[in-house]
Amino acid sequence: MTTSQSRFKVDLSFNVAHILTLITIIISVYTFYQSNKNNIASREKEQADEVRSAAVNTLAKLERWQDLRLSLYLEVQPDFVEASEMLFQDEATGVYKTRDFLWKALNNHRISIEAKILQEEIEIAYIELLSHFPASDRLFIDVFAELDTIVADNFDHFIEASQADIQSLDGQEEGYLSATLGNLLRATGDNYQAELEDQTNQALQRARDFLFDVIKMSDKGILSSSGRK
Repeated sequence: MTTSQSRFKVDLSFNVAHILTLITIIISVYTFYQSNKNNIASREKEQADEVRSAAVNTLAKLERWQDLRLSLYLEVQPDFVEASEMLFQDEATGVYKTRDFLWKALNNHRISIEAKILQEEIEIAYIELLSHFPASDRLFIDVFAELDTIVADNFDHFIEASQADIQSLDGQEEGYLSATLGNLLRATGDNYQAELEDQTNQALQRARDFLFDVIKMSDKGILSSSGRK
């Protein structure tokens, strides 16, 4: 074997080894890149899912808020029965005692509902969304302000109407049936319950729409949404 042939074999062996090394390096770099890319995607999905979970939780809290507010009209049903039975137990003061009794019962139910809302932290459930949707703070503040006004007006009008139902029977104790007042109060309660449900549904719709949009949003949409409403 000549010297040139030996050199050619050495050079060829070196080039093949060099190429194989380069291929190994490229594969390693690509594998690392793909692994890192997958890890980033996994972390992004995890973060986006946490935001979606917060949106779902907030949506559930809003429904819970409405259920609690409407529950006033269910909780007061036994009080309607008691008011009906006591109306003319004392002919001289029955109307006044019944009005005072029902007024107190309604306010006690309202206070109990308010306590549950505070205890369950319903009106601040959205704070978990603020890191990605800081502008939503104004949305929820406005929605709850509107809801508070609706609830206060509805309750005040219901109190007035129920007191008027009782007063309307003053002097009609002859032939009075206990179901008479109960039926009046239930009809009044049904009307104000339907009104409250309709008005709160309208007020809640903006918040519901926003939360459903967040739940349906892509991972990148959620993670790049800072400052959006």
